Amino acid sequence: MSWVDMIGYVGAALVLVAYTMKTMIPLRIMAIGSNVAAITYAVVAGLKPILFLHLTLLPLNVYRTYEMVRLLRRVQAASRGDLNIDWLKPFMKSVSHRAGDVLFEKGAHAERLFYILAGEIRLEEIGKRLGPGHLVGEIGVFAPDEKRTQTARCETAVELLWIDPIGAGPAVLSESRHSFSSAASDYGASYRKRKFHRSTAWRQAS
Repeated sequence: MSWVDMIGYVGAALVLVAYTMKTMIPLRIMAIGSNVAAITYAVVAGLKPILFLHLTLLPLNVYRTYEMVRLLRRVQAASRGDLNIDWLKPFMKSVSHRAGDVLFEKGAHAERLFYILAGEIRLEEIGKRLGPGHLVGEIGVFAPDEKRTQTARCETAVELLWIDPIGAGPAVLSESRHSFSSAASDYGASYRKRKFHRSTAWRQAS
C-alpha cells in the first residue's frame, strides 16, 4: 500500500469516527481532520472533484467550530452570571407571567431555561428570590435526569426570555452539559445537606 493510499484511508477513517461523535465540537474536529487528509489525497492523486469538495468544506467546518466554541463559552459564562445576556437574545423568545403563576414544579421534566427581564421569581424549596438579570432553570435543563430541582413561582408579574435547548442549538448546549451537570450535582448535595440539618434540628426540638 502506497503512502497516498494511506492518506486516503486516514481521511475515510476520520469520517467514520466523526459519525460516532455524540456532540458537535468533536464531530467538527474530526471533520476538519478528514478534510485535510482528503485535500492532501486529492492533490497527490489529481482528483479535482474531491479537492473542490473538501476545499469548500474545510473553511466551513473551521468557522462552525469557532462559532460553537464561542457560544459554548458564552453559555457557560452566562450561567455564572458574569456575562451580558444580549448575545443570547436573538435565540430566545419572550413570555409574561402574572404574580402567583408557577413557572415550573419540582420533579417536572426540564425543557426550557429562562432569563428574567423584570419582576421576581421565588424558588420555593430554598426560599430564594431571583430578580432581573438572573438565569432560571439551567440546572434542571442540564442535569443528567433533566428534572427540575426546585419549584419556581412568580412573586410578582414577570417578563422573561426563554430558550429551548432542543430547538435552539442542542449540539452546543450538549457540550456544556458536563459543566452544568457538575453544578447540578453540587447543588443537589448542598440541598440534601441543608435538608438533613433542618430535619435533625426539628427532631432535637421535638
